[in-house]
Amino acid sequence: MPAEWLQELDDAAAAWTGGLEQEFNLRIGRRGLRACVGTTDVHEHGKRLVEGPLAKLGVRIIDGGISTDPERLVAVAAEQGADFIAISTHNGIALRYAGDVARCLARADLDIPVCIGGRLNQVPEDSNSGLPVDVTDDIRALGLIPCASLNDVTPLLRRLADAPAAQQRQTRRS
Repeated sequence: MPAEWLQELDDAAAAWTGGLEQEFNLRIGRRGLRACVGTTDVHEHGKRLVEGPLAKLGVRIIDGGISTDPERLVAVAAEQGADFIAISTHNGIALRYAGDVARCLARADLDIPVCIGGRLNQVPEDSNSGLPVDVTDDIRALGLIPCASLNDVTPLLRRLADAPAAQQRQTRRS
């Protein structure tokens, strides 16, 4: 018997993939997409929530690690030929981590999409309360894709699935 939390994640994955059009699901599977999935912290449930549904669609999961450094995450994505990176975060460092990932991608001369979801908040440096604030718009301004749910990943998957074959795995900047 799976743990209750694991069953809930599996049920969420099945519900999300089941809500997509069958032809879209097939296109994703045929495309052979690769996603490097990692977390900014120790909350592995978010990682599992992303990996399960993507794997059900036929996306190959590249383990980017739990509580992984941005440099390592980008290096693994580059080494394994990831088509995109998916990040789960929960501990109030979303903007700093997103900025570090964007800088690592630029240094590595990589141009691959990055989705980041979970608790998209951060404690401002000038905060006198220590309370985190939403940083979704700031993350979007960095060029990353903020995801409040798996539905926010769907447009990226559509774009990748429908891209001409010559563009697939083309991760070097022009």
